[in-house]
Amino acid sequence: MTARKKTFLGLAGIVVLAVLAVLSILPPPRGGVLARFLPGVRLGLDLQGGTQLIYEANMREVPAADQATALEGVRDVIERRVNAFGVAEPLVQLLRGGAPRVLIELPGIQDAEAAIKQIGETPQLDFREEGETVKVKDPEGKEIEVPQWERTELTGRHLKRADVVFHPQTGEPQVSLVFDGEGKRLFAEITKKNVGKRIAIFLDGTPITAPVVQEAITAGEAVITGTFAVQEAKQLATRLNAGALPVPITIATRTTVGPRLGRESLAQSLMAGIIGMIILGIIMVVLYRLPGVVAMVALTLYGILVFAILQTLGATLTVAGIAGFILSLGMAVDANILIFERLKEGLRASYPAGTALTEGFKEAWPSIRDSNISSLITAVLLYSFGSSVVRGFATTLSIGILVSMFTAIVVTRLLLTALTGMRVFSSSRWYARLFLPSLPADRPPFSFLRIARLWLAVSGILAVASIVAIGARGIRPGIDFTGGSLLELRGQGATVPTVRDALTKAGKERITVQDAGSGNVLLRLPPVSTEEHVALREVLRTTFASFEEIRFETVGPTIGRELLRKAILATVFAFVLILGYLAWAFRKATSTISPWAFGTIAVIALAHDLLLMAGGFTLIARAWGASADSLFLTAVLTLLGFSVHDTIVVFNRMKSNLFRLRLPFRDLVDRSVWETLTRSVNTSATTLFVLLAMLFFGGETVRPFVATLSIGIVVGTYSSIFIAAPILVAWQERRFWFFRKRAA
Repeated sequence: MTARKKTFLGLAGIVVLAVLAVLSILPPPRGGVLARFLPGVRLGLDLQGGTQLIYEANMREVPAADQATALEGVRDVIERRVNAFGVAEPLVQLLRGGAPRVLIELPGIQDAEAAIKQIGETPQLDFREEGETVKVKDPEGKEIEVPQWERTELTGRHLKRADVVFHPQTGEPQVSLVFDGEGKRLFAEITKKNVGKRIAIFLDGTPITAPVVQEAITAGEAVITGTFAVQEAKQLATRLNAGALPVPITIATRTTVGPRLGRESLAQSLMAGIIGMIILGIIMVVLYRLPGVVAMVALTLYGILVFAILQTLGATLTVAGIAGFILSLGMAVDANILIFERLKEGLRASYPAGTALTEGFKEAWPSIRDSNISSLITAVLLYSFGSSVVRGFATTLSIGILVSMFTAIVVTRLLLTALTGMRVFSSSRWYARLFLPSLPADRPPFSFLRIARLWLAVSGILAVASIVAIGARGIRPGIDFTGGSLLELRGQGATVPTVRDALTKAGKERITVQDAGSGNVLLRLPPVSTEEHVALREVLRTTFASFEEIRFETVGPTIGRELLRKAILATVFAFVLILGYLAWAFRKATSTISPWAFGTIAVIALAHDLLLMAGGFTLIARAWGASADSLFLTAVLTLLGFSVHDTIVVFNRMKSNLFRLRLPFRDLVDRSVWETLTRSVNTSATTLFVLLAMLFFGGETVRPFVATLSIGIVVGTYSSIFIAAPILVAWQERRFWFFRKRAA
């Protein structure tokens, strides 16, 4: 098969793939074949408004072997309860890892108290056998004997049906119980074993009735008697039919987002994405001409494919997820920039356009592979250790990285191969706006290592300033890590001073009040119960006209500590995995330097970048009142991938030059840094422009995150050029204070 035919078939395959992707994005006909296989993208609560609840199950009295089944039973019961709300597309799922928890999302539900009441008050039913009696003192101080009740395997999950019946003689309302097959067997065994003894029916930990067993009951039916009113009996039967919880549950976190905030977040996120794409297109076409146009075609396909994959997986799209997608656009263009810079080098060497293209892809592939694998490592860690917000970001970022490799290596290559084969596009003027002259064979025009002392001095000053800023102001952990509650509100006359005065008059203490921007006020307070939240909201509603609760979040201290532990583990694992992977990737770079040197120096540069980014975050926190939350953790781990991305490109150029150039190691490093400088600047510039679009148009929610990440990207680009390269030379020369001007 000829090369031209292969190119044609490849292009045809891309067209077919694009058509299939577009079809998967379009809404399928209701009840059609596609509707069965495409769950569709769900909008997260931060984009459409609603309530999110996370319940923690108490498994202390459940054997380890039965805990998974019990937790699934909790999920099934809650799901039946939630379906009774009439909510469109509710989500009920188990959270794997850590304590046993159930996540509930109720789109459009603003009255969270009603939802909590209905879910949390689902009765817990169990049957207990009469054990030994113990002596206790009654309220009057007299000793009395009471039985010890021992749990059996028969619980509410074995209930098939509950009905209201009336006693045939007294007419009192009762609740009859009918068990399923397993419950019928268990009830028969229990009654057979306890003839002449009492069996107690416990509801929510309280004994309701304790009749004496006259004979074994094999029909699988029982009756709850008590002083019920008719309405109480009906409510109990309804709740039991909805499902009796196998184990107790308590609410761990809660988030409520108003519909207006959801609509604003969605509009702002879409605007940021559109502006980011326009900026990317302009920059790429200005810098690379025809390859820039091809890159934008590939990036358009990239966007369609990413959304199609999210559609197929039925992923939930959040503000953080959109931020991850927009950021991955900036990172996706990096592979194209690497290829185009190598293409320009081939054209400067007077290669034909087709040959220069082939060599460009060949030379750029190691850097694309290694840098994207490192980014995937951090994305996987984000997903494994993060909260739901972080996981949304990690999901879109991971999919974006994989798809960007495909579009850059396959789509861009096929399109450029087809174009370079045409006579009209064979001229080099189509492939770059500006051609720099080739570097001299002996040394670059400027030595970065000659003034390495200056680079280290700058880094030292910034590092000290960051340490002082962190020590003086500190990094305030958000409620994600410490536990607590956030309430954002707006209302007529609601300002920081007026809200603070209203809370003081109402006796509400330990509440921090701050400006949230856009006329909103943010309250930070310890974790509050549902009753306390209702009381606080009532104080604000009576004080301020047109009061509106924009969002409310509460996180228990247990889940906060767990997330903090996961954050620390994620950072440590990221360092270790990146170190190990780089040592493997550069194992054949040179015999004079240990492959572990490359990984170690990359980790040193990462630590430098994290310190400076943390120092910059203290300024952001002071300006916007931000705190270190899940999105801050996302920025940290994203920086780990992006910073090492830059360093890998520089190191890979050094490895390539080691095989083809006979130069002293200092000169070789200088030359490698110079050759990758344009790529580093262009990549950082395109990513920063995308981040600026998110900063100005992406909304208040992600603004501190974007500003922090922008600082990290600038610092990461700086360290890969001015920190990692000099330290590598110092390592090779076995002296770390070598930064003296080389003798002429």
